Amino acid sequence: MDISFSNDPKLYILLPVIYYAWQDAAISNEEYTRINQFIDNQSWLTKAEKEFLSSKINASSPPSRSELFHWKENIDSALSGNNKPKNFTDLGILLANAERTSLSEEDIIAIAPKIAELEQQLGIGSVEILSEYQKRTSITQSHNTKSSFNVSLMTELLNGEQSEIINKVKSIISREDFTPVVDSNTQVFREKVFAWCKFLADAFL
Repeated sequence: MDISFSNDPKLYILLPVIYYAWQDAAISNEEYTRINQFIDNQSWLTKAEKEFLSSKINASSPPSRSELFHWKENIDSALSGNNKPKNFTDLGILLANAERTSLSEEDIIAIAPKIAELEQQLGIGSVEILSEYQKRTSITQSHNTKSSFNVSLMTELLNGEQSEIINKVKSIISREDFTPVVDSNTQVFREKVFAWCKFLADAFL
């Protein structure tokens, strides 16, 4: 069975830190180094679990938008409960034990201080960041989306005569080939964007 956060929930304890590292869409070299070293040094993780977690901080293979959204949904769900975490470590424990107890009290006593140390190394102001998360969560939960008009008709009106072209472009850029590139190398990024432009141009010739 392939390892994932859902089928190996104790790994959720690191999700808040990993999600935070990707918030600006590009994990820094320092964040990657510190988190990766942390993962390598944990005796409570198997080799396969370490490889899985390391894959989630790989700058050359960033998480998709849907994966980031799913992570944020899990975090929002944990923050909406009665137990209010004080830091990322507490939040990770809530995530890990949300469905069932995957981390015992003994596990928490052994692991939590290490996660807290990683937070300090990364310079994460957990209280401030969690406060922002909670604000966003409360707003989302207290307002349901209500449409006072027919969305399909409005879309058709706005697209007008260009509807066919717009839908075709949306279909093309939603493909996996158009996944946003996370690369600090400007030349590499320019070449990727140029390739996208050529692909779009060829599609409409």
